[in-house]
Amino acid sequence: MTVRTLVVESSRNGKTGPGCAVTYRTAGSCPSTCPLMAAGCYARGRIFGIPARLGAEDGSSYAAVRRLADAPGVSLVRANVCGDVLREDGTPDRPYLAALSAVAASVPVFTYTHAWRSLTPEDAPGVTVNASCESITDLVAAAAAGWPTVVSDTGEGDSLIGSTVAGRRVVQCPAQTRPDITCASCRLCARPNRAATVAFVVHGSGRALAARSIRQHRES
Repeated sequence: MTVRTLVVESSRNGKTGPGCAVTYRTAGSCPSTCPLMAAGCYARGRIFGIPARLGAEDGSSYAAVRRLADAPGVSLVRANVCGDVLREDGTPDRPYLAALSAVAASVPVFTYTHAWRSLTPEDAPGVTVNASCESITDLVAAAAAGWPTVVSDTGEGDSLIGSTVAGRRVVQCPAQTRPDITCASCRLCARPNRAATVAFVVHGSGRALAARSIRQHRES
């Protein structure tokens, strides 16, 4: 299925906060190797359905993405509330990455990717692309490759929060611990050279399945 992308200049997402534009992409943009694919991903179903219904097929200029550089009131862009940076054939979506880089020349842009093993941090100049990880092994490899890192966490007895992995302290996403914090006010994930790994405790209706998937990935 062709990847569809939805650009929202004025997001009403309470977590991202005011002034933060977002993009949504369909599940076909995700790598098949993602441990949470069909195994507890918080975006399954309803969230992935948003770009599927409203997004556009765009494999060239991504003009709607590029317009975010000059959009009134946009002070931050979070790319990929759902989805990733691949094309439907599993290769990097170079035009999409180039569009994000073009925006980043004017406005801070950050995103996350489970496809970091097939990319380099230089593939989207100016964009803070966080390597999405699930295990200590992932974190060590991603840090060694030069990526800023985030990790999906169970939030239970085997949580990585509070530990130090690859020289980086694992801290929980501030928006998960304080209701007054948003992506727009925090911007931790938008800092490429930070000395911390940001942990996201699994949430949503599939959190139990996601936690189980994380444990299985760590044991593999």
